[in-house]
Amino acid sequence: MDLPLVDICCVGAIRFYRNLVQPNTVAFTTSLYEIDRIIKEKESELTDKELVEQKLPNQHWKFKDVFSKAASDILPPH
Repeated sequence: MDLPLVDICCVGAIRFYRNLVQPNTVAFTTSLYEIDRIIKEKESELTDKELVEQKLPNQHWKFKDVFSKAASDILPPH
């Protein structure tokens, strides 16, 4: 998914209004928390298998199915 290029700058109220009434202009708000969360999501786009192979020490590779995030999200039968 390619996101559109966004120009961010500090403007006064009058200039903000003039930009806002232009066609194809989108105004939005965000926070540093939200930006940090999105960055962390982008960084963690490694697949479950890639993440396990990257982080798991070699001596534990025979148990790598135990470290699967997808498998840990499923409840065992009662």
